[in-house]
Amino acid sequence: VKFSNPRIVLEKGNSETWDENGIRDPAILVDEDGYLVCEDHCMIMYYTGSKKKNEVQAIGRAISKDNGKTWKKEPQAPVFVHSNRGWESTGVGTPWVVKGKDNIYRLYYRGYRKKYSEEAIGLAVSNDGIHFHRIKPEPILTANDFKGLDKQGRILLAVTNIVRLFDGRDLLSF
Repeated sequence: VKFSNPRIVLEKGNSETWDENGIRDPAILVDEDGYLVCEDHCMIMYYTGSKKKNEVQAIGRAISKDNGKTWKKEPQAPVFVHSNRGWESTGVGTPWVVKGKDNIYRLYYRGYRKKYSEEAIGLAVSNDGIHFHRIKPEPILTANDFKGLDKQGRILLAVTNIVRLFDGRDLLSF
């Protein structure tokens, strides 16, 4: 695989912002078939951010008006944060947002009480891609759903997002 023009497209926030420690896990908005969704001539990206090292993570949103060359955080605040209780009481991140044919945005995300050991996948929905609400208080997928898999050594999740562009090329973000 040959990568063309790999570069950082979105910087972490300035000091005192919710994502000053860093950002990661970019995911471009796609439709149910995995194709890029543009709204008002903009590409939309969701990402994980955190204020301080090992602090609670949240999910942010950025837009690009020039086909991904430059990105602007919009809004400046996170679009989705952890709950104060239960399985995602410590943080949320690793977003993947799909816009359905019904125009509902579905945010699949990683939530956790304890990183790397008590994690699960949740689902939240939105009518505008900014204001998300959980569909239920429980996760939709947990580690227990994978019982019986060979667990030799430590298994970690890597995040790769591939979007099919209108011209048939693929855009890889990681």
